[in-house]
Amino acid sequence: MPELRKQRWKCILCHYMYDPVMGDIEHGVKARVPFHELLHHWECPKCKSRKNLFRQVIEEESASL
Repeated sequence: MPELRKQRWKCILCHYMYDPVMGDIEHGVKARVPFHELLHHWECPKCKSRKNLFRQVIEEESASL
């Protein structure tokens, strides 16, 4: 599941974060569905923006000491 955690996407308008680990159950998207597998008509549950207004969130790995 760590690889899914690295695949979060953020709406550039309202900053809603799509997390594939959680999915979007309220709007019919089960947990563990990667962003690229969302249906083409899926929209931001917060502001109704289309998928093209989301950007992938790049999270850096924290260094282990």
